Amino acid sequence: MERVSEVFLSATVKDTDHERAQYRRLARECLEKGGVAVFLQNHWVLPFAGVVSECRKRVSEASGYFGLFGFRYGWQPVAPGPSITEIEFDSAMERWSRLSHPPVFVFHPTRPSEAASALEEAADGVLAEEFSDEAERARNKAAQAAFVARIGGMGRIVQTFTDQIDFTQRASLAVPLYNGDLLRRNDRVGTRASIPSTELGAIGREEQLKALRRLLVALGERTPALCVVVHGREGWGQQELLDHLAHWPDWSCAGGPRLGRNREDLSALVAWSAVELGHTGPEAALDDLAELAVAACARDNPVLLLQQHGLASLEAFQRGFWQPLQSRILAHMPPRKAQKRLVVVVRHDRPLAEAGPDDAWTLERVAPDVAKLIALPECGAITAEQVQDWLFEQLPLDAAEIGALARRATTDPEGVADGTPHLVYQRLRDALPNWAELAAGDDR
Repeated sequence: MERVSEVFLSATVKDTDHERAQYRRLARECLEKGGVAVFLQNHWVLPFAGVVSECRKRVSEASGYFGLFGFRYGWQPVAPGPSITEIEFDSAMERWSRLSHPPVFVFHPTRPSEAASALEEAADGVLAEEFSDEAERARNKAAQAAFVARIGGMGRIVQTFTDQIDFTQRASLAVPLYNGDLLRRNDRVGTRASIPSTELGAIGREEQLKALRRLLVALGERTPALCVVVHGREGWGQQELLDHLAHWPDWSCAGGPRLGRNREDLSALVAWSAVELGHTGPEAALDDLAELAVAACARDNPVLLLQQHGLASLEAFQRGFWQPLQSRILAHMPPRKAQKRLVVVVRHDRPLAEAGPDDAWTLERVAPDVAKLIALPECGAITAEQVQDWLFEQLPLDAAEIGALARRATTDPEGVADGTPHLVYQRLRDALPNWAELAAGDDR
């Protein structure tokens, strides 16, 4: 697998670049601002006969595919037959068919929404110009709906969006998040990445780590089971902080924390947690998991790190998993003055300030109900000063070099301050490809 650096942008041009729905332009701007080269179909100056072969060639040369689909099927090289956008998508899926995580990013507006209304209105206007027959227009839109439904049926996750702001945020994150996940997978199989995410996750997170230390001290002997939430906007460093916590030296966990992948439902989450706590039999239920947790706490202070809880909301995770689990642990746990504890840390890709007052509780508000989830401070933007402090602890470089690196990591290509975490991480990796050699140096 390779890092995505050039994307083939596939979309029906007339409607997605319409004056009232300029989503294709936004997609290109988001990708290029993130340092990704974009290849557009309308760069070609070819007769119709050469477009299909050229599209397949260009997809084969790109390192990623970005599909933006509205409500118009688009041009069909041979009618009846697939549209050029469908051919492009199928070419991408064929190229990366052997990968479990293909670099294919698909976007379609959710209904009802501002984006869906604008794109459908634009599609209707273009189709009215292209087809005088209303039945032809209806067939074109039906073909597009069937195409999008086919993608969902193939198991592809179509990212939905509601308006231009939502689309900009999601489009900006698609490639950086893929590249970040790729680097983490490479780390696990021994491929040398510039800076491992376990190190990056500490940058600017002193407040979160301090709150976690306070929590473990304040509540460690009050309850045998704690659940902590790492939260923030999607792609704002929650995963990297979780990776850092997987190697955090402050855990009093002899066996080391267990870092899990996304679990799509409650039963899968229970089954994974049980296996990590030593279960070897058939699929476990919550009662089994509680008994395993009690047994584990007799030996150690087990820590489970959940990349995503996989449920519809944090409230569903709390009510369907955490509260019933903790109540069962309390029922099984023999009374003792000093006891070990289970700590569960769950990632939530949404700031809790936006999620509602009942989703989680801050450290100051937790007493006396420790059955509720406890939120760490939100993962926010990273400042140049925070990068600088971290670099001083990591590298034997002088102050001027570290200051320059910190400013570069927190500034966008136009020279504007930008502490968006996933961009800070990527800039640091780009600036320090020889990280391992520098970190191993002895002299400052």
